[in-house]
Amino acid sequence: MDEYKDVILSGLEECYEGIWNKVEDLTSEELRWIPSESSNDIQWNIWHIARVEDRWINQRMKNSQELWIKNNWYKHFNLEKIDHGNGDSIIKVREMPNMEISDLKNYFEEVRKITIDYISNITSKELNHIYIAKNRSQSGIWILGHLLVEESQHLGQIAFIRGMMKGINI
Repeated sequence: MDEYKDVILSGLEECYEGIWNKVEDLTSEELRWIPSESSNDIQWNIWHIARVEDRWINQRMKNSQELWIKNNWYKHFNLEKIDHGNGDSIIKVREMPNMEISDLKNYFEEVRKITIDYISNITSKELNHIYIAKNRSQSGIWILGHLLVEESQHLGQIAFIRGMMKGINI
């Protein structure tokens, strides 16, 4: 009766693979290219996806420290502990330092390993638990559904930006 775990993990894996397939041949300049002055770039989108997953799984659901902080990724990327992208102004997005895509992938891989392990072993109690933070409360079911939607939306943004640069035949 744990097929739902496979559905969630399959969706997350499809997003993860889609990200790296879309960026494998992009230059650092292309990763930072923006289609308009009010747009996010591909690098920001990848970083934000990883940060969101780290926060939702590690901080919220597991009630443990984010890998961003625990493993000093915030220092490595010359950012703040609290940085995660949600609500960032376009000025803050533009001021984000350039990141080596391999380092960003390493951070995301660390996060993803924890996510896979956690979801593979999640209990009904954890799924139905109400997690509260900043006057918001969500169930584990909502969080995992939201994670799939959030990652899919940002993968779509990555694909759109790439398509604007490289064309549709990619």
